[in-house]
Amino acid sequence: MLLALETSFLSADYITLKKVVFEIYNNIIPLLEMRGKSHLLFQIILKCLIAVSEIPKQIWDDNLRSVSCKLTYELVTMGFQFNELNLNKRIIFSQIKLPLKKFFTISKVIMVPEETVSSKEEKKGAQSKNIKKPANLQKEPLKTESKESAEVKMVPKVIRNIFNKNSLQGYLEECLANYSEEYSDFLQNFIETWKEQLDSLAGFLEGDVESIDRLKSELSLKVDFWELCKDLPNAMTRLQAGYKNSPYFLEFFCKVIRRMIETGSIDIKLISEQCNQFTFNNSNEAFQALISQKEMKTEAIKNDIDWHPNAVLLLKKERDTNKVGDDKAIELFDNFLGLDIKLSNEMAKSPNEFVYENVWRGELLFLRATAKYLVRYVKNS
Repeated sequence: MLLALETSFLSADYITLKKVVFEIYNNIIPLLEMRGKSHLLFQIILKCLIAVSEIPKQIWDDNLRSVSCKLTYELVTMGFQFNELNLNKRIIFSQIKLPLKKFFTISKVIMVPEETVSSKEEKKGAQSKNIKKPANLQKEPLKTESKESAEVKMVPKVIRNIFNKNSLQGYLEECLANYSEEYSDFLQNFIETWKEQLDSLAGFLEGDVESIDRLKSELSLKVDFWELCKDLPNAMTRLQAGYKNSPYFLEFFCKVIRRMIETGSIDIKLISEQCNQFTFNNSNEAFQALISQKEMKTEAIKNDIDWHPNAVLLLKKERDTNKVGDDKAIELFDNFLGLDIKLSNEMAKSPNEFVYENVWRGELLFLRATAKYLVRYVKNS
């Protein structure tokens, strides 16, 4: 495989080179799971990353981005083991300009009122004439304007939205932020590269730079957050003060709590109290539906009702024909299925936001249970 890697690299056969890198990575996965790693494995990963850095960005895909991030992480951790710190830095520096993240635009057609330049000028002229006229003579033009507004012609318009392709690069950047300042400085370089990519897409958005500015601010926000985590004793106070209204507040809160638990530098009782004091924002209708469904299941358990909401039609049929049935169960199942439809509709509006929120809610519940377990059993043993 190494011979195929070197041959495809020297012959500039990048398609074959990409396939060979995939095969090498799949073969060394069992070796990467071992606690002690050899110098030979370090050299193999180094050769793969050098080869990957020469692949043109037109050939990159999601699989290559994932493999490149995984190999970089393994190389950095092994570099600490073999004291190859300078080589680690050179490899990371060579990857700053690689397309490890992908931003793309999606076009969508919407219907908007037709409004030409001539119509705008006519409206301005009519407004200036109406100002000079007496008040009793302004009723007729208003009626004609209302008729014209009722007969507005709708025309299609193409709008473009910008999105970020999910990749493992974010996890790699978080790992670099956890290391010393020599490595965390590379994080800022990565962020500048992603901002350059966003600027290159500005011409496709027809002057709509608000989405690009929003993504740039989100990138800078995460860099500032990792700077905050370096001071764990004051991290929670600074987080509450500066990020309370951020859409990433729940994610940041979970990461700070996890860091506190892993380092053991903060009293576990204080961590448990902070987890219990956190309150979820249930203003989203999707999560309101989820909470209502949970309450219905609890009520079914209290009333000793077997939970089979899909059998509601059979229960209704039996009640109508044999005059026998559990009205409480039918009511619960009907309401549950109605909320299920509402939940599906709400999730369809913003599926990524719902999944993101749900993942970090589950993470906080896990951290809350972990802190509670440590307080009750581990610290008292």
